This record gives sequence, C-alpha cells and structure tokens, in this order.
Amino acid sequence: MFAPVDSKLPPKVLVVGAGPAGLVLALSLLQNGVPVRIIDKAQKHPVGQRGSGIQPRSMELYRTLGVLDDILREHIPVPEIRTCELGSGFSQVISVFNTSPYMVPTPECPYLNPILLGQSRTQGILRNHLKRLGREVELGTELVDIEQNNDYVTCRLKKTRADGSVEDETLKIDYVVGVDGGRGFVRKKMGFTFLGETRHGEHWVIADVRIKDLGKNYWHMWGDFQNTLLMIRPTDDAVNDEFWVAIAGSDIDWQKLSTSPGHFIHGVRKLSGLHSLEFSEVMTLNYYQINIRMTDSFGRGRVFIAGDAAHAHPFIGGQGMNTSIQDSFNLGWKLALATKSLASPRLLDSYSTERLPVIAKMLELTKELLNKTVELDPHSDTPEEDSPYHRGLKLYQLDINCRGSPIVVDGLDKKSYKLGKRLRAGDRAPDAPGIIPLNTGLQPGTTQLFDIFSSNRHVALIFVEGNENVKPYLELLKHYPPDTVLPVIVLQRGDERNVDVFGKTNVVQDSTGHAWKNYSAEHGTKITIVRPDGCVGALGCSPGVMEEYRNLVFGTSASSKAVFHPARARL
Repeated sequence: MFAPVDSKLPPKVLVVGAGPAGLVLALSLLQNGVPVRIIDKAQKHPVGQRGSGIQPRSMELYRTLGVLDDILREHIPVPEIRTCELGSGFSQVISVFNTSPYMVPTPECPYLNPILLGQSRTQGILRNHLKRLGREVELGTELVDIEQNNDYVTCRLKKTRADGSVEDETLKIDYVVGVDGGRGFVRKKMGFTFLGETRHGEHWVIADVRIKDLGKNYWHMWGDFQNTLLMIRPTDDAVNDEFWVAIAGSDIDWQKLSTSPGHFIHGVRKLSGLHSLEFSEVMTLNYYQINIRMTDSFGRGRVFIAGDAAHAHPFIGGQGMNTSIQDSFNLGWKLALATKSLASPRLLDSYSTERLPVIAKMLELTKELLNKTVELDPHSDTPEEDSPYHRGLKLYQLDINCRGSPIVVDGLDKKSYKLGKRLRAGDRAPDAPGIIPLNTGLQPGTTQLFDIFSSNRHVALIFVEGNENVKPYLELLKHYPPDTVLPVIVLQRGDERNVDVFGKTNVVQDSTGHAWKNYSAEHGTKITIVRPDGCVGALGCSPGVMEEYRNLVFGTSASSKAVFHPARARL
C-alpha cells in the first residue's frame, strides 16, 4: 500500500529515540512520503515487557498504520489476577478477578478488549515495517547539541561504533522530534519544564525473568501495596517461560533487589512462598520510581517532543505507552503537510493545543487510580465498580478527543446535540461494518470504514440521500491540495442507483445502516472529514464546513514560513 521512500532524498525530520512513540512517528512520516532519520543512542535494541498493555484506541491506530495484524498474531489476552496471602504459595487465595472483563465488540468499536504484547516485540514489528519503507534505526547515534533558526535546525550527532570508535556529524534538517524518554536530551536542551511529582515513598523493582514450570493461566499477586507486594505476570513468550515480575513497597531493600539477581530471586521465593521456583535467567533488572509529570508545551519552533519525553505516567493503568503513540499520530500528519509545503507550519501549533489537555486529564486519572490502588485493603469488601482494579472503558482511550481545537470545524446546529449522544468535531471517528464498494476505486477487501481510513490522507464522507446534488461538495474538494483528501460517497442501504452519475468518485453503500447512524447522517449530517489520525476534523450539513476546514488546515500553505516563538503554543 505504501511505497518505500527514495533513500537518496535528504531527510526532512530527525526522530530522536526509537521506542514505540518514535517508531510510530517515523512510520507515519514515511507513509506520507517524508524522508526521515530515526536515531537511538543505545547500542542494541532493548528487551523486556515495559509498556506491554495495548489499549483499544491504540489497536485502532496500529490498524491505520497497517501493523495490527502482526501484533494480533503475537499478543496474549490480559489474564485474570489471583491474589494470595504473602508467603502462602497458592494455598491461601484471597480473590480472583479480571481487570478488564471481556466485552463484545460493537459496530463502532471493533476492538473493545485490551491485549498484552511485550514492548520489545511491538518495537520489533514496527521496525520491520520501517525497513519495508526503506529506513532502519541508527543505533549508537546520539544527539549531543541542537540549534535552530527560522528556516532549519542544526544538529550535532555522535555515532559510537561497536569497536568503540566515534564519528561526529553535523546535520541541517527541517524539524526535530525528541522521543528520547523521561531523561532525554531534547527536552532538557530546549528548556521545556517538566512539572509534577516523584513518589519517593513507593519503591518498585521490576524484572523480566524466565521461570520454569510456573503456570501461565494467572497474573499472580501476593501481598498488597500498603505493605509489600509481589506480582508475577505471564508474557507473550510462552516458549521460553518468560514472566514480568515486580516487587514493591515502602520498606523493601530496593538497592539490593535491583542490583543483585541472586537477592532478587531470593526475594521472589520468600514473598511468594514458592521456595522451589527455578529461575533459568534474569534478563532485565531495574529500579523504578513513579513519576507523574508533564511539560508546559510540546513544541519550541522547529523542535518538538512526544511520549515519555513530554509526560510521565504511573504504569498502573497502562496509559503511558498508549498515550505516547497518540502524540506521534497527532503530530505525524501535521509534520508531513508542513514539510511538503501543503500546509502552513503554523498548523504545528495545534499539536500542543490538542495534546496538552488530553495529557493533563490522563495524568489526573492515573494519579487517582494509583492512590486508590495503594490505599486498597485486599481483604475489604470493596464493590467491584469502585475497585481500582476494575478498569473498564475509562482507560480504553476511546473517548479521548480534541473538541474545541482551533483546527476542527463543527457545523452542526448545537440544538441537535440535545437529541442524545452525537458525534462532534474532534471526536474519535467510529467504525462501521457492512460497507459495500459500488465501484473499484477502493482497496480490494474493503468492508468497513476502518479499511478506508489511512495515515497519509484525509477521508471526506459524503452522505447522499435521494437526488441530492453532491457537486458542491466535490467542487470544494478540488480546492484542497492534490492527493490529500479521499472523497467517499456513502449511500443508504437499499440504494441501488447507477453510480456512474458520480463519475470516478468512490461510492459505497452502507448495507447495515451503521455508518449513517454513527456519523449522525440520520439527523442531517451531510459531510464528515476524518483526519489521518482518525479524529473528526469537520462535520456539518452544508459544503461550507469543507471550505472552512481547508482554510484552517491547508490555508496559506506554500507562502508561509515558520517563525520561532520560544513560548508559543501554551494553553
């Protein structure tokens, strides 16, 4: 579907950091035809679980990128948690529960159940897709200095080879994105704030290990957060008996546990009461301290930050990695338009404007969840709906939106929202099955709207009823830059008209009625423009919203130049 980018073209964007957020950003840009370099100062790709929880919204975005099938082939479902008394083995079970009970997918949400896949495996999948587009991660390459002006960014790179030799390089590039983690160079160098708190009284030691003959049917847990806690969770690697293990508590000897594999193994055996556990390998062993922080802005001129470089989440709730890749998805299509002079660089201001309130809300939610988890008495009769372990839809990120963004257009009569829950500009664009292409312009096998959405173009859904004139909509689309918007006419179920009247425009029939329902076409919506990041950019009852959206996103594109304002894009 996507052609490799010519390796002879000079890069337009430097991505600093090759974690999930960096890889998603690089892949998004390459799918938009933008030459990219992605570097990482590590000498080897990391191993281990880390951000293993993949939320439903992330699954949708991975589908848009074309990587979801590979992820689904390797994932495991979230197992039930079995809590036991500390040191009792499995003889004193307190409770058995599921943090995310199975939910039946719906027409608008085909992925409603979180999954687990070790971060190292996810990154490997993303790297494979990068390679197909002609790019690979440059390991052992570190950004050591950065300066910018109105027209470009000057970067000094240091590449350390396996033999220890060092090569310096000076690179001039259009844009730089720092996705180099919480301790990354880019945020510090550019002077972004990183306000928040570090939970000094809560110590965690985390490891990726191989344990023989330990059942993989449960996520095992002993003790509680108030005192000492041991968690052993099965991973996607069943062949090698891999597990993710955490020891937490205010009084644990974290220095010994995090620096001595032998001491850690002894601690696991003692806390679990399973003294005969046989460890074949401790692959990673790290000390972790919970940080709850975010920056005041995600951009300074031509330099941006995303992911852990911009915000730090408690890992409880599985929001950090998922939120990070959404940063990249939001930024990727905007950077692509700016680098190709199809939109004004001022479009990039909306990255901070749209993401800052989302991150602030998510940090508030995860902090509340952390506090409830730490304070929970495992022996109490807390109602399931009040338990911090009962996650549900609130953490699935399906309701994250950018309503009120300066680049979205809501052309519906506000009174119409009183009719009930209605789709609004800035919302996540829902799916709809039962889509039947009536001509051959779409990809073979198209059966739902998610098959049509793509990371490298907008999609304009035009809902046509009876003998309505669609020419005004199609004429306005001609004013958009070429190949940036795919028009799709959506006919009602049972509409068997001759589609030749629409010329070469893509036409589909909504055979189940879900598209018309989910996009409020039954209540008058005629046009919905879906952005490359899967958000509704514009919707309304008349062609005017298309012109307004074009002016906001694509207006004054080629003639504008970026101006460096160090304090811009704040909320």
